[in-house]
Amino acid sequence: TEAAPKTASGTAAELLKAHELSFSYEGQLPILQKLNFSLQNGEKLAILGESGSGKTTLFHLLLRLWEPDQGRLSLNSRSYTEYSAAEIRSYFAAAAQSCYIFNETIRECFQRLYPGIADETIWQALEIAQLAAVLREHPDGLERKTGPDGALLSGGQRQRLLLALAFASPAPILLLDEPTAGLDAANSAALTSSFLRHFAQRTLLVITHDQQLADKMDRCLYLSPR
Repeated sequence: TEAAPKTASGTAAELLKAHELSFSYEGQLPILQKLNFSLQNGEKLAILGESGSGKTTLFHLLLRLWEPDQGRLSLNSRSYTEYSAAEIRSYFAAAAQSCYIFNETIRECFQRLYPGIADETIWQALEIAQLAAVLREHPDGLERKTGPDGALLSGGQRQRLLLALAFASPAPILLLDEPTAGLDAANSAALTSSFLRHFAQRTLLVITHDQQLADKMDRCLYLSPR
């Protein structure tokens, strides 16, 4: 499978590449088979596909949580195997729906990931994630408690907090898993417009079922169930 270009790629340096990438769970048919795509600095790529097509698998492979059966991933023209797992992950600011949110304040959530982070940086990330206005209206502000796994937040607020935590990272690649899931059309459009505007120069990988979001990206990679 190849990622078909929507627009000219330009001459930016290649940042990330998958070559003949294959993965299967033990004793099962391959989830990914001979997947090829590349991503240049500053490029925006949408990853689409039905359930079971390997989108989540690719997310884990990119973060080197799992290793491929065959093929390879490259970063800055060097094989993933030349880096430690920690070095690979330092290149990604990732937001996954399955992330657990600890029962602490909003500020503490950020401080857990970024010790010494300034409140100004926290508010900027919250603004991009369209969550700042809600917290400014709350009497506790950044001291608002999240509850166990975000139980004191609405589903949309929980989702936007996870995005804000990724947005606060200076890592060169943003990797977002269904960033608009659970949001109505108006909030989805506002969030999409916000992060695409703020990260116009940033490399972006988005796993999504949201065709309107995908249409705003430079290219789309469609995965098919095996």
